[in-house]
Parts: sequence; structure tokens; C-alpha cells
Amino acid sequence: MATRKDDRWVPVIRESLPRNLSDEAIISHAKSVRFRYLPPGFDSTGLLQLRFLHTCESLGIPPDLWPDFGQPEIPIPRLRHVILDAFKPPPFNVMTDTADSWRKRADKAWSEYCNSRMATIRGVVDGMVESGLLIRQKQTREGGASPFRFRLIWAARHYCQGWSYQRIFQNPQCNPEKHYSVHAVTRAVQTLLKQLGLARSAGPRRR
Repeated sequence: MATRKDDRWVPVIRESLPRNLSDEAIISHAKSVRFRYLPPGFDSTGLLQLRFLHTCESLGIPPDLWPDFGQPEIPIPRLRHVILDAFKPPPFNVMTDTADSWRKRADKAWSEYCNSRMATIRGVVDGMVESGLLIRQKQTREGGASPFRFRLIWAARHYCQGWSYQRIFQNPQCNPEKHYSVHAVTRAVQTLLKQLGLARSAGPRRR
């Protein structure tokens, strides 16, 4: 439970490991979850490599054309929770309140609760980073000018199948309505391959 110290709310950090998780469940979790922090000893490379191989699989690229990453290390989804004290909505005055008037007060109280707790939570998380318990991870952009899912597809086509940047640019499945320029595709692929630890910028590379 959260505790109070000198009339101030003090968060409790609870850490546990999910029980009875299969390898398939851990891999599925790693494919879909974006980790903002990881424990020491892990970085995002293994997770990135896993997503790249998953992209190759979804594109139907033959496995013998996939890069050999060995066994990418991925973290077991360790749970690190900051336990919050319960939010208490304002009481409903049956004599004077309407649904709208009570909702306005409740929304205001909820907003104030979130703002006050987030300030403390940020302090807790920053403290865990400073002490080395968590390592902050660089976030990939899922949307915007060059969505990450497209970058994975471009890199897989280029590295594994030897598609030229021009071919990727012209392919409607890789580049709907030619929204992304050849330059954007080239830069994104080269950057991603470097992050993946692939020395060569083009394939195919056979196992």
C-alpha cells in the first residue's frame, strides 16, 4: 500500500515477475510492447532485431535470406509498479447536484490528482534511472514522416532481398502514393541497419 509521511503521499514501488509465462508469451510481449526503460544488462538492440525478423516473416521472405542475429536477448517482462493511493471522487449532493455539475467537480478533482501524482512518479522514475536500476531507452517513432513499421519493411526488402531504394520508393505497398522520397527511404534504411548491427547496407545475406 502507499503510505503517508509527514502528511505527504509516499509511493511504494512493487517489483514482481509474471508467473507461468511461456517463451511464446514473452516473445509476443516483446514484439508488441514499447519499452521506455529496461533493467541493466539489456538494451533495445535485441528487441529491434526481434521486430526485424518478425517483419521478414510477415512479408513472406524466405528464412534463409534473414540475417543471422544468433539469439537476440530480450527481457522477461519484469513488472515495476509505482502503487498509487486511491483516488476519491467528490461526494454527490443529492439535494443540489446534477449529473453535469458533479461530473465537472469530479473531472477537476481527477485532473488535480493526476497532476500531483505524476510529479512524484517522475521523481521516482528519475531516481531509479540515476541509481542505475533502470536504463532509459531511445524511442522509435511509430508515426509521423517515416513510421517505424515502414522503416522495418524497407530495411527487410533492401537487406534480405536486395531491393534498390528506387524500387522501394516505387512499390505501392512499401510507399503508398509515393509519400516518402527516395532520400527519406535511403536515410531511414541505412540508419536502421546500423541500429540492427548489420554491417552491410544491402543483401541478400544468407545464413
